[in-house]
Amino acid sequence: MQVYESEILSYNHPFLNIKLSLSEGGYVRSYCELLANKLGINATLSSLERLSEGKLCYDFEKSLDILSYLDLPYNSLKDLSKLENGTKIHISELEIQKEGVYIIKDKEFFSIISVIDDKVSYILNKVERC
Repeated sequence: MQVYESEILSYNHPFLNIKLSLSEGGYVRSYCELLANKLGINATLSSLERLSEGKLCYDFEKSLDILSYLDLPYNSLKDLSKLENGTKIHISELEIQKEGVYIIKDKEFFSIISVIDDKVSYILNKVERC
């Protein structure tokens, strides 16, 4: 592990707030353990906030809408509560009954189902929407 930058942001006994820049594969917890050993004290990392990883920065991050990246057709289900419970779905309950893979969504979750030989099965169920 290489330490590119180490900055003390604040110290209010017994808390030390630091900012680190480490090489790929470097672990902040390991760095803090090594620092405590070097100082001859017992210490623990009480919190960790990742500001960036490689070239990826976390400023102004927002959740991705997974559904905008999936190239699957939508289907609808008469009783959407079945998605919440993972209850078996009969093909007659679907708007589109052709064979294929479909997304079914409600306000909070979505599921991906497959229809094969007139049988419906879950591929993914109850995935929280962002």
